[in-house]
Amino acid sequence: MKSKFRILGIASLIALFFVLGIIFTPYLLAIPPTQQGLYVFFFLLIITYLAYNLFKNLNKVDINNEVISFNNVFLKTEQAYRFSELDGFITQTKLTNGNVSDVIYLIKHDQEVQKIPSFYYANYQEIKRYLKARLQYLG
Repeated sequence: MKSKFRILGIASLIALFFVLGIIFTPYLLAIPPTQQGLYVFFFLLIITYLAYNLFKNLNKVDINNEVISFNNVFLKTEQAYRFSELDGFITQTKLTNGNVSDVIYLIKHDQEVQKIPSFYYANYQEIKRYLKARLQYLG
């Protein structure tokens, strides 16, 4: 089974970058030139943080009977876990961009090793059912 990206979720994050830029520009022009550098620095810091989270969490998930693998779309990295080496998974409900979304955390040796947020995946419920059949639900 392969994951399917929720285009609206990804597009909304990219649109957020542009909206922040549009909102920030008039404020920057109203600030004296001697202080603009500091504001630009903090704005770029916020944009970098948001972009990092988008790039880090945008994984293609591929699940078969024995392995779940995560291929990062932007960073071109791959991580794979055998179901036999995972302890199980937990779910949490989080507030993301003003919307309530669920997140699956895969647990190995009592630590989170990967997360699957419903914000990014159109077939999140299918992924969750597939994992319930193969892993222990820890809470």
